[in-house]
Amino acid sequence: MQPLRGKAQQRTEGYNERYGAAIRKLREQAGLSQSQIEGLTERQLRRIEQGECRATSSALAALAKALGLDTNSYMEQVAKAMA
Repeated sequence: MQPLRGKAQQRTEGYNERYGAAIRKLREQAGLSQSQIEGLTERQLRRIEQGECRATSSALAALAKALGLDTNSYMEQVAKAMA
């Protein structure tokens, strides 16, 4: 049996992967490459999309702007893409 900390970390990693995949899906649906997201480096975006880290509020704002959305609308789209 794994310690609780290990299980929590696995859940977090799984969430980060789904979250990143949703962000990638929306970007690709909009026909944008990673280099076309103003305000984020390709490396930063790659790490977010691969689930290595979560997006900061400024990263989410940059992604929303690139898709022509406000941050709240963008987050609603991310949530739908995760479902």
